Amino acid sequence: MNKEKGFSLIELIIVIVVLGILAVAIVYRFGSIGIDTSAIVAVDQTIADIQYTQILAMSQAAQKSISFTSGFDSYNVAGEIKKLPGGVTAGNTITFTFNSLGEPASGGGQTVTIGERQIKVWAITGNTEAL
Repeated sequence: MNKEKGFSLIELIIVIVVLGILAVAIVYRFGSIGIDTSAIVAVDQTIADIQYTQILAMSQAAQKSISFTSGFDSYNVAGEIKKLPGGVTAGNTITFTFNSLGEPASGGGQTVTIGERQIKVWAITGNTEAL
């Protein structure tokens, strides 16, 4: 019996596959470091709050507003102050007001800048989307 020390081809392939899986996991986990996740969260939060303001206006049959002030990291949602995450600030001053039908009474068709991204509130429908 020949007892040579070393690795078989199957053992080497298994090690290479395991290292490949680990490399993919590490790149997936830490590869998005360049993306500003706080800006993404801020945009998602802002869209949700604009939609909340619209629904609040419809449910209470009264006009409700959401206001943004340029350079500030907080905004006013129907009288409640909300803070944007991660030091993200609003890029322009604008107020969106919704009537009891959920239509924009003011600000419809305009955009608000959050960080470096823009959010548009469509006129007539009040539909909100990130651009």
